[in-house]
Amino acid sequence: MANKTLQNKNRHAYMIICHNNFEQLCLLLSLLDDERNDIYIHVDKKVKEPPFQMLKEAVRRSGLYFTKRVEVTWGGYSQVLSELSLLEAVAEGGYGYCHFLSGIDLPIKSQDYIHAFFDSLEGKQCVSFERIENVLDRVRYYYPFQDAAGRKQGKIPQLLRKLQDFLVRLQRKLGFSRIKGREKMFYEGANWVSVTGDFAAYIVKNRALARKLFRWTHCADELFVQTMLMNSPFKDHVHRESTRFIDWQRGRPYTFTAEDFELLMGSDKLFARKFEANKDAEIIRLICERLKG
Repeated sequence: MANKTLQNKNRHAYMIICHNNFEQLCLLLSLLDDERNDIYIHVDKKVKEPPFQMLKEAVRRSGLYFTKRVEVTWGGYSQVLSELSLLEAVAEGGYGYCHFLSGIDLPIKSQDYIHAFFDSLEGKQCVSFERIENVLDRVRYYYPFQDAAGRKQGKIPQLLRKLQDFLVRLQRKLGFSRIKGREKMFYEGANWVSVTGDFAAYIVKNRALARKLFRWTHCADELFVQTMLMNSPFKDHVHRESTRFIDWQRGRPYTFTAEDFELLMGSDKLFARKFEANKDAEIIRLICERLKG
């Protein structure tokens, strides 16, 4: 692991969550590869034989580390655990900023530009959020089978989803709430955020609170960081504008193509998602050429 005794606020940590598209991930790594960065990767435990050596060969100047692997299920607490695995890895590194990315994201600005941007924030947490009542059902009720069922195929997961739906309806009918009196604690937003190393360490130190709030919940990964932030001493020092270009108008989210190149390059955002080489490899090639050129 990185030298945890070295407190270097000029270094950044990239925390990448991935489960496939490893050749594309290598291109992402090549764009993050910089003497000022360390890169941490969480590979879903469902991946039988991750190509660790191939990923190592994509990085020459950054430190590259693989974190404890979690089997991730859509909508389950395991999504939060995968993020905690990365946060634990970076927590003692003394990083200026730590950035969550997925394996199908790309930077759309140079590393010089990105480092200068975060220097200008003077330690603010770069986290977009809002308080929305209609997402509280995600944490208000118990979802005991979310990690077992998720979107998995088969008779047993299907049965577990039906049973869980029944239990949630029953809790709602009985007026039950596992967060009664604490509704105002919760905030929601995208989980692709950039936070300071100090705040990353704060989350890890308070992981018992995260477990209490989010275990047995549904899609809590979009509430996890925001809720921890707004109930912390860091809450008054936040840059709320997202630095990610994500198009929810044309898709869920939209997959960028070569036709979007000038749109992306003209944006004031720092990162974009999502890209899929098997759909349009040209846009990835164009971005790599621009940023490396």
